[in-house]
Amino acid sequence: MKPLQTFGGAFIETRNPEVFMLSPLRRSPAAVDAGAGVAADLSLGLLIRAVEEYAIYSLDPTGAVQTWNIGAQRIKGYTEREILGQHFSVFYLPEDRQADLPATELAHAIGHGQWSGEGWRVRRDGSRFWANVVITAIFGPDGQVTGFVKVTRDETGRKTAEESSRQLDLLRERERIAMELNDTTMRGIFSATLTLADALATTTDPRASELIADAIAALDRTVTQVRSTVTGLGLDRDTGPIAR
Repeated sequence: MKPLQTFGGAFIETRNPEVFMLSPLRRSPAAVDAGAGVAADLSLGLLIRAVEEYAIYSLDPTGAVQTWNIGAQRIKGYTEREILGQHFSVFYLPEDRQADLPATELAHAIGHGQWSGEGWRVRRDGSRFWANVVITAIFGPDGQVTGFVKVTRDETGRKTAEESSRQLDLLRERERIAMELNDTTMRGIFSATLTLADALATTTDPRASELIADAIAALDRTVTQVRSTVTGLGLDRDTGPIAR
């Protein structure tokens, strides 16, 4: 894990390309004196505020938003003036708030140092986005929680692609089942039709001929219905999925 050094000797650690993990501020040898330490804190804050791909913000121990960066505004739609002081549960779906999910995540972060997961979140305009979230608890010297750092990335594009892939897999499975049904049914119908046709050609009984002819007509109607069903599924035996 290679830390990224900022101006003044502060570091941000990245454990993988997808999720930022904010580590406690560490000093380079050149930043030991207090003045350099202040500069490092300032440069780290400026760097975080400038990040656009990630919503990076802090919460107080109760979950109220304390800081806000450009990425948070871009992803969630709130300006800093609008969101500061509000509880972070405003970003959650109504059913998740009712289930007390925000408090559950904070409690997990306190107990384990961090909570991470994915789920639907809500923007200021009410639209939903799929969020990759990391919540890190911050503790004071006395071991008491002093707040949280929350990092969110909009993964709606990936989620949509995964859902499209899942739907395609379902379509392919439906195609396979329909083709098997079509083949099995058609073979049985054609076999029965040939048998009845042979019987019709050899019988001399008018009543039997009438009944056999009716049976052949019924099988023909069944063939038409099966083909209609396969077409309704968007499938064609020779070409696969039918273009619409």
